[in-house]
Amino acid sequence: MPTTDPGGHDLFWFAISPTEGAEEGTDRWAVEQGWVSLTPLRLDLTDEAELGIVRRRMPLDEATATVVSSAASSREAALSVQEDEATAAIVQNVPVKAIDAKSKPERETR
Repeated sequence: MPTTDPGGHDLFWFAISPTEGAEEGTDRWAVEQGWVSLTPLRLDLTDEAELGIVRRRMPLDEATATVVSSAASSREAALSVQEDEATAAIVQNVPVKAIDAKSKPERETR
């Protein structure tokens, strides 16, 4: 809900209940029609400008990189990463049972 603060700055409030109808083709519209809405996302926080500066200052020596770097990770390196991820998990994947589009999902227990 758009409004302004006492200083005249634009503010936008999120309401729990929709204040307007869903626009056709939006996620909310799809769910209201009984469809499942999936939105593939990708997060890339790479500072491309800074990366370009670093690459110009210190170009990668492809020949040396090929000699000193193996083509694939060792089993030990892979296990080490898995152990680190297991002990410092930020996101937890919770499997969800297949559901009817209009019903609420039930979480599976492990």
